[in-house]
Amino acid sequence: MWGIGINGFAPPILAQATTLLEQAHSTSEAISAGFNELWTEVLNGGLYEALCDVGVLFAVATLVLFMVRWTKAMLNDESSEAFSELIWPLIVGVFLFNNGALLAQSTLVMRDYINSVNNYVLEYTAATTGISSGSRRNIF
Repeated sequence: MWGIGINGFAPPILAQATTLLEQAHSTSEAISAGFNELWTEVLNGGLYEALCDVGVLFAVATLVLFMVRWTKAMLNDESSEAFSELIWPLIVGVFLFNNGALLAQSTLVMRDYINSVNNYVLEYTAATTGISSGSRRNIF
């Protein structure tokens, strides 16, 4: 049972695992590159602008509701709670300003960050598998 390393069966299996992880990394990069054009088309297209227009409508409705609640709170001397609720309509308004350009840019930044974390995990796992296979050869 423990003679697997001596007979030479464990290193080829670990080498195959490393190769599989390296292929997963290259496949992940290829898929990411393939989706770049799609992301650009979606974020610069008419559908995205229409969704931003709907978002602006919701933001204005939320701001109107805030103003009603704020006026009510001012009349009842409860102003401290109403100001803390103003931040969300402002954040939505900032993201949707200029047809959602900041939202589109933020979406691409988050996508790039997630892709880089994914690639790092795959590279690290492949490197660790290669190191562990070398150390296992020495142990067995």
